[in-house]
Amino acid sequence: MRELGAIEERLGATVRSLEGMRNRLEASESQVRSLNATVNELKRFNEGKEQVAFSATLGISGTIGPVSNEITLVFQRVLSNVGNAYNPTTGIFTAPVRGLYHFTFTAFDWGWTTMTGASLRRNGQLMVSVYDEKEGGSSESSSNSATFLLQVGEQVYVALWRHGHRISDNENHYSSFNGFLLFPI
Repeated sequence: MRELGAIEERLGATVRSLEGMRNRLEASESQVRSLNATVNELKRFNEGKEQVAFSATLGISGTIGPVSNEITLVFQRVLSNVGNAYNPTTGIFTAPVRGLYHFTFTAFDWGWTTMTGASLRRNGQLMVSVYDEKEGGSSESSSNSATFLLQVGEQVYVALWRHGHRISDNENHYSSFNGFLLFPI
């Protein structure tokens, strides 16, 4: 009888131990389900979100202009081009996704009596401009920026004005064009 009592005692301890393990297993399975749900939610949140950003400088050592007709400036020294939406051959950024974008550009020139004038254009439409007129051999930079909605395929570029306007650069990379997607819409 005594042996039977000891066996019952061990059996009871084993049952309690198994119940504890079952409770821990159920808690672990619940936690795994919760983590899987979080991962799936994050995947859905990030699904279709493009990463778009670029930065480029003129990449020349000299001056462009004056020109008789407005020209698209080609910023050929690419510092970054995440998403490959900026074309360093044409100087044109093409929106790969509908969203709110932010652009900046800087125009630098040196010389005695020169003017610098350039515009940020969206599909040919003037968005913002820079202008600087100098005398006496100074070197100056002008910058501007804008934030606006772009549809897929819309294009943004910097144009140098005609009639005496110039832009310069050298190994210090003063003249630049930058843009990035703030968020898709």
